[in-house]
Amino acid sequence: MHGIYYGGATRSLHLLLKAIDNYQVEKYIVSISCRANEIKSQLSQYVKQIKIIKQNIISNNQIHYEDYISAMRKFDDDITQLIKFLLLNKINILHINTSVFPHLLRIIKEAIPDLKIVTHIRELIPKYDDGRLQEFFIRNISEYSEKIICISNNEFRYFQNNSNGIVIPNPFDFSSLYGLDPKLKSNYKISNDIVLIGMLSHFSEKKGHLEYLKTLYLLKSLSIKKKFKFVIIGMKKSQIIKKIVKNVIAKNNYEKKVIDFINTNSLKDHIILIPYTNRPLDYLADLDIVIRPSLEADPWGRDIIEAMALKKPIVATGTSEFFIENEKTGYLVSPRDPEQMLAKIIELINEPEKRKEFGEAGHRKIRQMCDLDEYGKKIFNIYSELLA
Repeated sequence: MHGIYYGGATRSLHLLLKAIDNYQVEKYIVSISCRANEIKSQLSQYVKQIKIIKQNIISNNQIHYEDYISAMRKFDDDITQLIKFLLLNKINILHINTSVFPHLLRIIKEAIPDLKIVTHIRELIPKYDDGRLQEFFIRNISEYSEKIICISNNEFRYFQNNSNGIVIPNPFDFSSLYGLDPKLKSNYKISNDIVLIGMLSHFSEKKGHLEYLKTLYLLKSLSIKKKFKFVIIGMKKSQIIKKIVKNVIAKNNYEKKVIDFINTNSLKDHIILIPYTNRPLDYLADLDIVIRPSLEADPWGRDIIEAMALKKPIVATGTSEFFIENEKTGYLVSPRDPEQMLAKIIELINEPEKRKEFGEAGHRKIRQMCDLDEYGKKIFNIYSELLA
């Protein structure tokens, strides 16, 4: 996987391991990094070993095909440790938890021809610059993967002509709802008459934090009777400090833009910034409305599943109704349109019954689509078929 850290991909991996824990599968994790030891400790209870092996990835930051061609020259050396690890432990199936390693697949297959590869597509594959890199992703994943698992029909469109492709939505562990310890209102002394509007995301420009803050700015300028606060779950601790300390220059331009926007527009009294947490459900539990302002218009992430499981109405950007059914479990709006998002937020602020109606409908849908036991059966059946 591409790093053990706070985020939806790692939480989804955790649930995958838990879902197949009762089956006779000896499991190992190979990750390119670990930046959260508490999460590593949680994952370790399900696997025989966690091995950190640094690898290059092709990410959204590497958008030029020529850059990729140049970087490919050193991939052969980088992959030697991984191949040795796979051979030493007699691995039968390599389940790749992301789409960002397409450059490794051919080399692995040539080194270990009998190895079965499962690639889990957990994100959209952008066109990057002229589309050649996207074509490379799709071609390599299609050619060298015995099974391609897509988390929704949106990712599946890249592989719909491939007989090895399948859609399996990410799961949710409903037993986790019994151990909730809501923290937001108690930790920040928030009264029940305040409507809490929040987003949960790692800190990345494509997640739309600035659009979210623009909506807050517009809402602040209106005279509405209901009291409200906005919440961002997933800020780095250093960013929260920078928000408070004057004249501190953020290292990352995006961080600086967000912090400057909060300070320049006098939003600090209207927003709560919460660091990355290993227990996001404890904070989601106190929210009244959940927002996903993604610039990629992808309303089907881990945060969507968790919010719907917790019976929260959602306002998200995009048109896909894979999870959110517009005007039934939430609202779908256009990306980069804070006015449209604002209108839906105001509607939900003023109509608590609609919030409840959307929340209940969303919960039922996640119950139906994301059962953890059923997910485990599907994953184990894939493994069994590949080894038959």
